[in-house]
Amino acid sequence: MTALAPNLTVKVTRQGHSLKEGTDLVIPASVKYIGQTFAVKEIENGPQFGNAKTLSLPNSITQKVNWWGADLSSLEAFIVEDDNPIYTVVGGVLYSKDKVTLYRCPAKKAFTSADFQPETKYLGGHAFYKNTAISDLVIPNTITNTDLNTFYASSITSVFIPATLPSLCNGMFEGCLQLASVTFENSAVMSIAWDSFNNSKILNDQTGDFKVIDSVAIKYMGTADTVVFPDSIVNIVYSCISYSRAGSKTMTTVILPASLKTVYYQFLSFNSASEKYPLLEKIICKAQDVPNVIGSQLQLNSEKDVTLVVPCGKLSDYTAATIFSNPFATIEEGFVYNVTLKQTAGGTIAYTKKEECNEIELTATPDEGYEFVKWNDDNTDATRTVAVNSDIEFSATFQIKPTAISQTNQKSTINNQKVIKDGQLLILHDGKIFNAVGQEVK
Repeated sequence: MTALAPNLTVKVTRQGHSLKEGTDLVIPASVKYIGQTFAVKEIENGPQFGNAKTLSLPNSITQKVNWWGADLSSLEAFIVEDDNPIYTVVGGVLYSKDKVTLYRCPAKKAFTSADFQPETKYLGGHAFYKNTAISDLVIPNTITNTDLNTFYASSITSVFIPATLPSLCNGMFEGCLQLASVTFENSAVMSIAWDSFNNSKILNDQTGDFKVIDSVAIKYMGTADTVVFPDSIVNIVYSCISYSRAGSKTMTTVILPASLKTVYYQFLSFNSASEKYPLLEKIICKAQDVPNVIGSQLQLNSEKDVTLVVPCGKLSDYTAATIFSNPFATIEEGFVYNVTLKQTAGGTIAYTKKEECNEIELTATPDEGYEFVKWNDDNTDATRTVAVNSDIEFSATFQIKPTAISQTNQKSTINNQKVIKDGQLLILHDGKIFNAVGQEVK
């Protein structure tokens, strides 16, 4: 400890004597030195208490500790008194006094989704740094922000990221060698920062899976050759899918989303300038407006000539934006959007691409005994041509063909026959027609 005269306070230094494994480390509120008493007010940034089993912090500390890079590899719990002015502890986890910020989870704490406090909005820098007991985690929708290297080198295996968390911080999952699944809630992530997944299992051996609920977002499984960014992504920054440490050899295609506004020129970067993607040959950009490139000219780092495919009618815009388009060997227009067909009872729907770049022909075919009613956009043409300028989904409504009903006074021997006409349920009984609530239809 270093005396901070003349204020009669001391600071616990970052480096100290080696602790015995399993030590219950108690930071005193004060120390005596040469007959004087010094209050312990501060702990130096990134304290190295590697063998401490528990760490007790005194009420005298008035400056928040910077836990980035702190070696707490054996820690099972923090301890503070109830009246600590700046910290509180729940289940051994260190929070701000109001629990709004989770500062640090002990490395040996088997933190689960149920351990998140309802008041918590922020996950501090290195909050789960080198935690070896964490596995599956659902981040709740109360979390709105994270700081540098939140889960750095932890044992996390899968994570759900809510829509309330709009960006992944720098190095959020860097070094997470067991991370195999990342699920984004729809429209969750707008920005993926540099090194967010560097050296994670997903990039190391391509056995992991990034996905948005109900649709693939960023996928790299087995021998997969395509990386797809989700349509909520607005910004892509430096080295966000760097394969320098993973040494990926399979990627051939990258699909950039329609929502993309800016992209860092080295978003496909390697640590070494001599390393290149051996198979990358196509980048599909679905954005109608050419994304801004931050930095210098876009870098592709491929051993092959790379083709840029852009939306129909946007060839001249992309060609003119040389900071984006110059690295590509060729630029071409193409059908870049996803058409999803949702099949429903009573018939089938299909589409074929037409000669016009962005046009498709939709066809609804009713099953026997059914008839087509309308599409999900209320169009009533069973066969139609549609210009596709964004990802789109189609479904159709079919109904049972109405039985010919003769409204005469003749007595009928058919009772309680049900038919549907113009979307309305009708019941034929004793020669009369009734609706679903028993009223006679004239």
